[in-house]
Amino acid sequence: MYLYVSRDEKDYLNNMTSKYLIKAFSTQEKNSDLIVYHYTSEDALNKMLQNKTLWFTNAYYLNDCTELNYFVNLVKELSDQLIYELPNDGISGLCKQTITLLLREIYRCLKNVFVFSTSLNNDSFTLWNAYGEYNLGLKPDLFPNHLRPDNYYKVKMKFKGKNKYNPVEMRDCFVFQDTVTYDPEKQKEEIREFITDLIGIYVECREDLSHYIDNGQVKIAVIDKINSIVKSMAQVLAIRAIFNKDAFFKEEQEYRIAIAFIETGNNPCKFDIVGTEEIINYRQKKKMQIPYLELCFERDAIAISNFPIKSITIDSRLGVDKVKMLHDLLDSLRHTALGIDKIEIILSKVPLRY
Repeated sequence: MYLYVSRDEKDYLNNMTSKYLIKAFSTQEKNSDLIVYHYTSEDALNKMLQNKTLWFTNAYYLNDCTELNYFVNLVKELSDQLIYELPNDGISGLCKQTITLLLREIYRCLKNVFVFSTSLNNDSFTLWNAYGEYNLGLKPDLFPNHLRPDNYYKVKMKFKGKNKYNPVEMRDCFVFQDTVTYDPEKQKEEIREFITDLIGIYVECREDLSHYIDNGQVKIAVIDKINSIVKSMAQVLAIRAIFNKDAFFKEEQEYRIAIAFIETGNNPCKFDIVGTEEIINYRQKKKMQIPYLELCFERDAIAISNFPIKSITIDSRLGVDKVKMLHDLLDSLRHTALGIDKIEIILSKVPLRY
C-alpha cells in the first residue's frame, strides 16, 4: 500500500497514529506501469470528462453495503478469541470494553473516508454488467510529484464545491492506494497482529490497572493513554477495512484509492470531516442520495500536470456509434490541454451477449 500524508515527519512520528500507519502501510515495490480500470455509467463518464474530475464515493455508500461490516466482524471475532485466552483477573473485562470502543471508533472514522474503486481487469463481462457501459483506464499514482512511499506527505487537493461563486475548495488529505485483499487468512493475520498489540498494552499496564480494578478508582493517565491508542488504531483499521473484502468478490480484482481528511491543530493525524460539507456532492442511485467528492484536475489544482485518464473502453454492446460520440466529446475538450487529446478509445472485446 502507498500512503501520502505530511512532510512534518517529526510531528507525525511522535503521534501514536503514525506508529500504526507505518505498521499497516509498509512500503512495497511499486509498479510504475500499472494501469487500473474504473467501470462507470455514461452519465458519470460525461460529467467527469467535462468537469475534469474523478468521483470518490463515501465509504458507507459503496456498492456492497455489507463489506464494512465484514471487516469489523472479523475484528470482533478475533478480539473475542484473544480475550478468551486471558486470565480471568479483571483485565479481560477491560479488554472487552476497549474492543467495544475500538469497533465504534472504526465506524466513526469510516464516515470520513471516500473511495475511488477500480479493477485490475480491463475487460470484464461481470463488471460491465454490474457497474456501467464504460471503463476508464488510469495510472493509480494521481500525485507523482509527491510519490515517496517511504515517507509521509500531505497532499493538498482541490474539490468541486457547492458555491457557484467559488466552485473549487482546497483541502489537505490523506491518500491511500492498494489492491483489495480477499484472502481471509491474510486478513485475520493482519487483524490479529493489531489486536495482540492492543491487548499487550493491558498486560504491560497490569499493575496500574489492577489497582484500578481492585479499588474501583480510575487511573486517568493509564485509561486516557489506552483510549488514545485505541482511537489511533481505529483510524488505521478503518482504512484497512476499505482494502479487505469477502472472498466472494475476488473475481472483481479490485484496486482502490481512498481519501481521508485531516483535522488541523494538535492532532494532525486525526481524521475529521468537519468543515468539508461544502465540497460534498450528492447523486441519485436506487432512490438513495449518495455522497461523493469531485477531485479536480484543473490547472494548478493539485500536484499533477495532466488529467490521469489514459484510455476509455466501451462495452461492446453499445457499438461504434458510441465510439464516434465519445471521439466528438473528447475533441470538444482538447483545448483544455490536460492530456485529454491523448486518451485512447477502445471497444471491448468481450463477445456480445444480450
